[in-house]
Amino acid sequence: LNVTIKENPDLDITPHLRRFFKHDSIFETCQLHNSNVCIDITSMPHILIFNLTKIFLKEVKPRNFFATYTEPEAYNKRIKELSNYCIDEEDFDLYEEILGMKYSREGFSKIKRVDDDLLIASLGFERQRLLALYEKVEPKGGLIPIIGFPAFKPGWNITALNMNYKVIEDSGSEGYIETCESSSPFDIYHKIKTIYNLKSSTYNILIAPFGTRPNCLGATIFDLRHTICQLIYDFPIEKNFRSKGIGKSYFYILSSFLND
Repeated sequence: LNVTIKENPDLDITPHLRRFFKHDSIFETCQLHNSNVCIDITSMPHILIFNLTKIFLKEVKPRNFFATYTEPEAYNKRIKELSNYCIDEEDFDLYEEILGMKYSREGFSKIKRVDDDLLIASLGFERQRLLALYEKVEPKGGLIPIIGFPAFKPGWNITALNMNYKVIEDSGSEGYIETCESSSPFDIYHKIKTIYNLKSSTYNILIAPFGTRPNCLGATIFDLRHTICQLIYDFPIEKNFRSKGIGKSYFYILSSFLND
């Protein structure tokens, strides 16, 4: 999968997902539209969060739709050797590499009315992700960073700010930083909606969900329900063992989003 994405980032890497959920594999009849469906996004790759949300909200439409998420107790840090006898810990060691970038398509909204883009980005712990995206998009409407606060752990919001501060400073976005609860898909949904209502008549709204998985879920739902915006995302290849311990668990009732 990693090689496939690297060679062709525009390839649909989940081509059979829609058919799998819309039809029973034996009887070829729709089985889930009358069911209660819950997805656990705790370790789910972001591309699957995007695609599963789209399939269930737009196509399958089960009777009730839920999601669950469990916080990590801690993330592993990268070890840096300062000398033969001295080591230090820096940053969180979360990804093997970041592969190609992709705009939402095939069911995600992507209407372009004006020439200027406004980038709304929820911030994670990897400094290169937002930097690469901002240099590629060069949004004339600027950048609105969203930091997860309250964070899963005290201080993690400061880490996210530090990791992305170069882009924030270079883009002159220090005065436009917004916050939303790290564990809530609903908080970021309403945060983006407020920005959208103010800015969508002037700019194309680009949404980059680089933050927590619950925030990614909320950003995806917003993109599916609004016309003048577009999801833009990369393909982070995560470390096999990047976190340890178990924190709080959450159960999200998403059924209200099933009806347009």
